[in-house]
Amino acid sequence: MERFKVVERETKTKAYSKEGLGLAQKVDPAQREKEETGQWLTNTIDTLNMQVDQFESEVESLSVQTRKKKGDKEKQDRIDELKRLIERHRYHIRMLETILRMLDNDSIPVDAIQKIKDDVEYYIDSCQDPDFEENEFLYDDLDLDDIPPALVATSPSGNVEDDLYLHSSSTPTSTTSSSPIPPSPATCTAVSSVLRHLSFPLVMGCLVVKLQPQKLCLLPFFSVHNALQK
Repeated sequence: MERFKVVERETKTKAYSKEGLGLAQKVDPAQREKEETGQWLTNTIDTLNMQVDQFESEVESLSVQTRKKKGDKEKQDRIDELKRLIERHRYHIRMLETILRMLDNDSIPVDAIQKIKDDVEYYIDSCQDPDFEENEFLYDDLDLDDIPPALVATSPSGNVEDDLYLHSSSTPTSTTSSSPIPPSPATCTAVSSVLRHLSFPLVMGCLVVKLQPQKLCLLPFFSVHNALQK
């Protein structure tokens, strides 16, 4: 009964009361640091993904302009720079997603992640500056090459031009692909030889042909009509 009273008292404790603040201080500092680091990784990955979306949108816009006005070197240089940034961003996203998985599995110490924090934030803030120099050895001390495959992130890493092409071609530009394919002469001849002396009911523009017991075949009427005209 006494234990129940203690549990009831703790559940009714207000978060910002003196008692509630005292309980908050009892949270394991190591666990709190891990959670804060995980949140930083998540926020950083989201920021990089948003920048990738912005870069890709700008590339598509500039590509349309350069097709209309060929020979614009300034726009083409900007497109090349954006594609390079997209590749580097995707690389950092894959690395940070892998680190986040390792953190969730207690496969990497928090202090090791803290050591790369400043360099990652510097990259995000300054990667477009003309005098920016990226730290190419940023993740070397984390030994990410030796981690289990299950922890490796699988974010997109394909060619930027291929991705943009697939994105732009996903919307059909013509309705001819949905047009019915006319029957071949051989098909018409075969149908003609079978149907010349037979009659079948017409349902919804199709002839109902009984091939086997319990099985019916619907043949487009225009195809059969064309065959019978042979």
